[in-house]
Amino acid sequence: MLVEKSPLCLLDTSLLKFDFEYIPVNEGSNELLPSDFFAHYKVDIDFNHVVRQNQITVIIGAKINQDGDKPGYQLNAECGCIFEFAKDNQLDTKQRKSLSGYSTIYIALNALRGYISSITANGPMGKYTLPSIDLNKLIEAKLAKRRKENEDKITVAEEETVKYTSTKTEKPSLKSRVKK
Repeated sequence: MLVEKSPLCLLDTSLLKFDFEYIPVNEGSNELLPSDFFAHYKVDIDFNHVVRQNQITVIIGAKINQDGDKPGYQLNAECGCIFEFAKDNQLDTKQRKSLSGYSTIYIALNALRGYISSITANGPMGKYTLPSIDLNKLIEAKLAKRRKENEDKITVAEEETVKYTSTKTEKPSLKSRVKK
């Protein structure tokens, strides 16, 4: 079947970080197969998404088994992807937002999954594949975190303004603001 090209073009992917450590299996362990360990790894995924004019950059990372409490692998990997919209695209704002949001993160996650699988395939426990995740929940959690951080920044700024206007007639020095 012939494919139709997407108006969202993947320009490049790059592996930005890959920390890999092998954690040996304890003698006498009942768990013998890598899948016995891999299925129980804690996986923490985070991403940053920047849209500038027609270009979108996504940096996505995964921290896997960071507690080191399961044998096999402890990983910290990060990759970046650069996208742009085709110059002849006929997308409305809603379509562009959807493609630049969900689709770019999904593609970047799959690129990261590929890097992790390729590198760990050479490890003593064999290939580790990043599990399937609920991307919608990941994105919702990231948005909620950003909203909370922005609220905290506004609150801190408001507190500083109140302190400044109610207690001083001159602007506080940099030293006094750093101590707080």
